[in-house]
Amino acid sequence: MSTPNKFYALLESTTPDPQRLEEINKKPLSEINYLICFTPRSGSTLLTEILSATGVMGYPEEYFNSNSDADTPISLSLILKNELGEKEGIPCNNISDYINSIRREYSTSNGVFGYEATFFQLQQVLERSSLFSLFGDNLLFISLTRKDFISQAISLYKAVKTGFFHSIKHKIEDFIQKDQKIEYNREEIKQWVIHILQQEYGNEKLFKSMGVEPLRLTYEKLVADTLGCVKEIATYIGVILPDSFSISKTRNEKVGTSLNQQFKERFMAEEEHFVRLCHELRGTVPAHLIEKEAEKLPKQITNGRKSEAMNITPNMSDKSSEQYTCPINLENLKILIIATPKTGNTWLKLLLSHVYDLPVVNEELPMDIVELKRRISTLGNRWIAHQHYPSPHFELVDYLAKENVLLLTTIRHPGDVLVSWFHFAKWYSPINNGHLYHMKKDGEVMGEHTQEYLRSNRFAGLLQISLHWIPHVIGLVRYEDMLANPLDCLVELTNAISPVSRETIIQAVASCEIKNLRIDGRLNKEPIPKFRSGGLSKTCKWPVR
Repeated sequence: MSTPNKFYALLESTTPDPQRLEEINKKPLSEINYLICFTPRSGSTLLTEILSATGVMGYPEEYFNSNSDADTPISLSLILKNELGEKEGIPCNNISDYINSIRREYSTSNGVFGYEATFFQLQQVLERSSLFSLFGDNLLFISLTRKDFISQAISLYKAVKTGFFHSIKHKIEDFIQKDQKIEYNREEIKQWVIHILQQEYGNEKLFKSMGVEPLRLTYEKLVADTLGCVKEIATYIGVILPDSFSISKTRNEKVGTSLNQQFKERFMAEEEHFVRLCHELRGTVPAHLIEKEAEKLPKQITNGRKSEAMNITPNMSDKSSEQYTCPINLENLKILIIATPKTGNTWLKLLLSHVYDLPVVNEELPMDIVELKRRISTLGNRWIAHQHYPSPHFELVDYLAKENVLLLTTIRHPGDVLVSWFHFAKWYSPINNGHLYHMKKDGEVMGEHTQEYLRSNRFAGLLQISLHWIPHVIGLVRYEDMLANPLDCLVELTNAISPVSRETIIQAVASCEIKNLRIDGRLNKEPIPKFRSGGLSKTCKWPVR
């Protein structure tokens, strides 16, 4: 069973107020929009409070936060002000009106709107929408992380235990009492590390899928030079700070104590391998795979000595530097490509089959989890397959991880996906295949039946499949990159799986030319029908599906 989407459930439970919505719509819509992609305990509250105080950089808050148990009131997430400045329920129950409302209500007079979100918050919104469709193609991105993710995880661990996240001014005695009672728990701290790094990984994959390079800031830089960071953001989004602006004392304060450092030293000594791999792989590999890889390494007795991992300084900005690669057992290599249809998943499956000499599962795997388990149990230790699972619900993700199945996904420009999907309906759809059959009625040119299909939101649901799986995959392949330069694209992907020689990749690319696939009985018993390149008239030499 898939996890309920709390954001849309909360939004859609609202009773619309057309009159109030009409009043809000009289206000101007923001022209400059930016998103701060942050992880918990990275200084986001400090940053957004100061950005709001500038008066020219919007009023960024967690407008996608549907967690009513959060430290900040839910009124900051799904509540707008009325004409008296009092907070009350939002006047709409759909995402489009909600976004337009907050862009009008919470932008500064110069037309700037900002908001902040964790990856898990974005993931809920992206189930039915895209950020560019909600905020426009000029949406700007800011990445806020923390270099010292161990201290970050301990801070989050303690905040959850005590209930104190940002300020202890009025409850100092209560805080001290709760802080002193916190017991060290290695496993819980480790899970918070994974929680943080999984969101970092998800954000990095999201940036890549959207073709953006964010402005990158860190907690450490923010604390050391707060004004410098604010100026950097102002330049990035294209606004000028008022001459009178200065950094004043904020409402919030640091809540860490000496206990944080004690927990950190103990954790780093006990989890030396895990910490080292996290430093080397953060942002490039799913966090749960880092944990699994660390568990394979022998435990070492430190005898109180300082772990070498404690001296490692992570480098989040230099993604081109040489990085550690998890060794993959090629005798037990199972790859599953989960992606939106018509994004190159079949082509990628055939390419990787050649590279690693993997048996191809030609039919799509069962959607039902029980049937999937039964089917996988018959496939053996080496195979490659693809499927279009709509969402990464816990039982499915957990099972695939336990089976050591490597997950990949592919993405492609939505317009090209639609064109390919339209021709697929025209050429292949059986007479009883619902909406695809109706699209077929349009003949050679997209018409009213295709428009009806788009209005039904079925197509939007297809596009979201790849985005849903981004945090859980070891590799993300952009169709356009694979089409433009399949050789370099495969080199990058195989380096993330298990590096092979360039000659092997060249042979795989050559073997997967359409003329060869037509006669390759091992991959296709029948000749492959016509494949398209994503254009309206050109036939591609690659088997792009």
